[in-house]
Amino acid sequence: MNLYLFCCLLCIGSIHGILRPQDSETREIKSLNGIWKFRKGESLNPKQGFEKEWYKEVWSYNESLPMPVPSSYNDITQDKSLRDHVGWVWYQRKFFTLWAKETSWRRIFIRFDSAHYATKVWINGIPVLKHKGGHLPFEADITNVVKVENIVTVAVNNTLTPITLPQGTWNRYEGQGKPEDYFTLDYKFDFFNYAGIHRNVFIYSIPKQNTIKNIQIYDIKVNTDLSEARIYLNIERDSNNDNKCMLELYQENGEFVTSASCSDNPLIVSQPKLWWPYLKSPANESPGYLYILKVSTSDDIYRLKVGIREILFSKSKGLLINKAPFYFRGFGKHEDSDIRGKGLDLPTIIKDFNLIKWIGANSFRTSHYPYAEEILDMADELGIVVICESPGVSLDEFSKPLLKNHIQVMKEMIDRDKNRASVIIWSIANEPRSFKKSAKEYFSSVVNATRRFDSSRPVMAVLNASPNDDYSAEFLDLVGINKYAGWYSDTGHTEVIEEQIYKLINSWWERRKIPIVMTEYGADTLSGFHQDPSFLFTEEYQVDTMRQYFRTFDRIRKDGNVTFIGEMIWNFADFMTKQTITRPVGNKKGIFTRQRQPKMSAHFLKSRYWGLSSGGKNSSLTSNCWDNWWVNN
Repeated sequence: MNLYLFCCLLCIGSIHGILRPQDSETREIKSLNGIWKFRKGESLNPKQGFEKEWYKEVWSYNESLPMPVPSSYNDITQDKSLRDHVGWVWYQRKFFTLWAKETSWRRIFIRFDSAHYATKVWINGIPVLKHKGGHLPFEADITNVVKVENIVTVAVNNTLTPITLPQGTWNRYEGQGKPEDYFTLDYKFDFFNYAGIHRNVFIYSIPKQNTIKNIQIYDIKVNTDLSEARIYLNIERDSNNDNKCMLELYQENGEFVTSASCSDNPLIVSQPKLWWPYLKSPANESPGYLYILKVSTSDDIYRLKVGIREILFSKSKGLLINKAPFYFRGFGKHEDSDIRGKGLDLPTIIKDFNLIKWIGANSFRTSHYPYAEEILDMADELGIVVICESPGVSLDEFSKPLLKNHIQVMKEMIDRDKNRASVIIWSIANEPRSFKKSAKEYFSSVVNATRRFDSSRPVMAVLNASPNDDYSAEFLDLVGINKYAGWYSDTGHTEVIEEQIYKLINSWWERRKIPIVMTEYGADTLSGFHQDPSFLFTEEYQVDTMRQYFRTFDRIRKDGNVTFIGEMIWNFADFMTKQTITRPVGNKKGIFTRQRQPKMSAHFLKSRYWGLSSGGKNSSLTSNCWDNWWVNN
């Protein structure tokens, strides 16, 4: 049995090991969110804004549009060309900071929590930062260029290529009965390629000396009865000559627990309050318990929220959290909402977690990219388990440049999220073309790199290739299976689902003997469409589909021959996609509408998940039981 013991921190580093900005006695943060000026570059003239030096001029309101930050820009206006734009767009705003007068003892940074996909940043016409990748933070030290009054200009490009994550291809159609300037950006993934500055923008300041640069837990030892935890930390500072570096641990109510010097750790916690998943905690404990760790030097103070939990993972027993078996009752999700697109949306985030708790779920996968840190904050605090997934979705060609980018993205994602209590598993990809022989060496390299970055968690991929054709699973600790029986195959025939899925899961087990999660299944449903007997796209058909899958899952669990550790329906809510004849204004497989209203299937799933949470091994509802429940509730 592989033993994964980990103590997890919130609000910890991003790329390059930098700590997430926060206010403290020694640190300050200033938001640059708000209404920015916005300009669209010409798709077929990508050099336009650079040649005209838009980053050196102050734009007038007549030559720009107002644009909210954070938000996708696509759905903000009535302009179809902006909704479907491919290429550079430009943002600009003014900001003031008196910190510029205090650079003798302050360092000043600008940070972007996410922009999609490639980004370049100028302060007062001076280039300070560039980054590639659409879902992770990046920052730069601007101490030497910042003034009291400043202009920040940002260029963002959403063009995807065969070596970006995710992949895409730019196609021209000259002489094929199309307009002269006609082109398409084609991609295989099934969600809209929203773009813009998607998450928070900050400037922040830190002390110039004796600064805490990074905090990393490298080992945790918990005794057999969970009565004591030893937390081993590495505190990276800009100077190791400061002998006043201290660690102090507090309960969430501020009560002191223990302390140690940075050089004398481990930090020993007696009778620790453990981080428990939602609906899994003992009667006298709460889910998602977090301590507060205070790290201080003579000049700097940083606080982290800390969750302590034990993970056991093995091929035969599956996943145990704090020695208790854990079964995934969850969702695939998307960062997606009306108007904002993939922009940070705090009301929707809170609504989603309320719905997750209401329905009795305990987990979700960040399909198909790393989510905002605010989402993971809530998961940590509420005890919701997370499978953290890279943007390696629908990968088609497995080149060396793509591999280099994939490994870099895994590093950035793990640097940002590896110390979170809620993050249990790293998912390296979703539905890659893993039946290609070139996938073998590729995924061997990605998995090995992921384990180098973090050996404390299992590594998975979510696959739709057949077990006999796949070249990736031999390197994995567990596998996620996506299969839409009765929908994409044998359309309209829910009666085939049980035997097909039962055979598929058992085939994967016989082939690889690793734990299995059903990560995607379902059917598109238009809210308000009804027909009895059920028919495609009706709410009744979605429920009938789910019923057959539930019977299959219960049969697998009753057999006990497969280490089957969870079911995660696709999708939590309807979401936007590119225009196709199979997507009536987006993907409609959601249990909730895009506006977060429940379909009939949400009530059905609620009964399933609450039944499973109470320990029931067989929580499927018969047709008559469902009819009675629907009438009485």
